[in-house]
Amino acid sequence: MDSELEPYVTGPIAPSLRAEGRQAFASALLEVARYRELSRQRAAAFLRAVEAAEASANTIRIEPGRAAFVPREDDRTIAELIASFKGERFAAHGLESTERKYRHIFTALELSLGADKPIRAVTREDCRRVKRLLRTIPAHMGKRYPGLSMDVAIERAAEDDDAPLLAPNTVNSYLSNLIAMFNFAIREDWLEKNPASGLVDKDLPTVKRRGFEPHELKTIFGALKDERRADSWRFWIFALALYTGARLNEIAQLRKEDVCVWTGANGEEIPYLSLTLFDATGRRVTEKRLKTHASERNVPLHPDLIAAGFMKFVAGASDERLFPDLKPGPNGGYSHDVSKWFGAFLDRVGLSDPALVAHSFRHGWRDAADVARIQDSLTRVLGGWAAKDASEKYGKRDKVPVLAAEIRNIAYGDFSLGVAA
Repeated sequence: MDSELEPYVTGPIAPSLRAEGRQAFASALLEVARYRELSRQRAAAFLRAVEAAEASANTIRIEPGRAAFVPREDDRTIAELIASFKGERFAAHGLESTERKYRHIFTALELSLGADKPIRAVTREDCRRVKRLLRTIPAHMGKRYPGLSMDVAIERAAEDDDAPLLAPNTVNSYLSNLIAMFNFAIREDWLEKNPASGLVDKDLPTVKRRGFEPHELKTIFGALKDERRADSWRFWIFALALYTGARLNEIAQLRKEDVCVWTGANGEEIPYLSLTLFDATGRRVTEKRLKTHASERNVPLHPDLIAAGFMKFVAGASDERLFPDLKPGPNGGYSHDVSKWFGAFLDRVGLSDPALVAHSFRHGWRDAADVARIQDSLTRVLGGWAAKDASEKYGKRDKVPVLAAEIRNIAYGDFSLGVAA
């Protein structure tokens, strides 16, 4: 109980009465805020008139300002708009679709403007504020910051230097949803004009790459059965990309000596890829390329790769390069023909979504690492992204067991390469 109310209360306050009191106080506070805003606008107009008089003693011109919001008895609030719009969309498209497409914009609206704000009082600047908030939301928020509210997740992402934020196209999609909500209000005669109209940014990329879904992986590797039996690069390069997250050229340029085995004191063996520019004697291999210094790393082999027979494939390789059929492309790397072939292959198997490319394996691996709750510092080491101070120590050969324990958790739903025949 509030101490100020104690002299006037002789017994406990019912929860319903307390809630009614809070609502009445909130409404009164809103009216005070509206009155102050109207007074501010009037004062600003007066000051402009005074400044005009000082500039010209013979003429006083008062510039017309934006009409002040005048409350009406039938005004609907942000919360009421969300509830009504959500109810209509539930009936037409179902709960899952509505939550997936609109959950972020519902939350962003209430965070930015407040649930009690009348929708007729929403200005274009208010909508720009919502847009600015959307641009600070971390991508894959639920996976990266599970259990955190949007405002707390935004704060955490701001502290995480490399936390990816929503892509511009995604922000645009939420702004389109905001426009749809205000158009709904116009149809209901709650609003005269859409304050968010025109806020969607033009000329942004129309495609955002993504990882493969489990059913798409089944299609891909199901169509590669003959390539698998032939131990072709057309199978192994993409199997390695799926379970290591490595870039295509890092895999295409692999040599037999780059497939190493860490042996523990108790005889435990862990096969791994040594993604490096140097050979076993420490000499630079001139035709090898890595994107950055952080790209040089050791990546333990996932159990699915071992079960699928990768080590047997390596043992049977007769050339110093694992994939000798691949020749250097225009840029000097070995992945040019790989990407070109895979693009045509996706079309042949019916996966013509422009968001799917060979690099989608790397996107999917990063997503799988997030789902597996692998520490970000270890994900960066395994994927060859720029390392932070805390992850530098994991780049050495003696840390292979630590990395192997993490990479075993990478999974793609019900998809698996299966055991070698």
